[in-house]
Amino acid sequence: MHYAYIVDLTFDASTQKAVDETREALAATGIGELQLTGFIRPHVSLVAGIGVDAEAALPLLAAYAKATPAFPLTLSYLGLFNPRNHTVVYLGVTTTVALLEMHRAFHHTFAPFIEEAWAYYTEGVWVPHCTLVL
Repeated sequence: MHYAYIVDLTFDASTQKAVDETREALAATGIGELQLTGFIRPHVSLVAGIGVDAEAALPLLAAYAKATPAFPLTLSYLGLFNPRNHTVVYLGVTTTVALLEMHRAFHHTFAPFIEEAWAYYTEGVWVPHCTLVL
């Protein structure tokens, strides 16, 4: 069976708390809508799209996650996307060779199971980020 999908990197508890507090502070000033992001755990998406062979991909994904050690990410800048005239405020991740290699290896491993990856998450286009508010 094929589904829409997103695969995310998540943060440690301390970073998650800091991002949640930042989201709340922005929403309190009227920037963004917390109800659109407040229920979503802070994360950095590796891939998103439509059409994944979940039966084949999920066991491989579990093994991949278990084999991939935690690693540091630096949230280093505030950014804005404006797709379809809807502003997204985000924290940008400092791009490192290790992060880009992990992203490339992930896509290489899972490409056979993915029907359509959204262009924003493909190699060479991906902007690693953590959405604060929409």
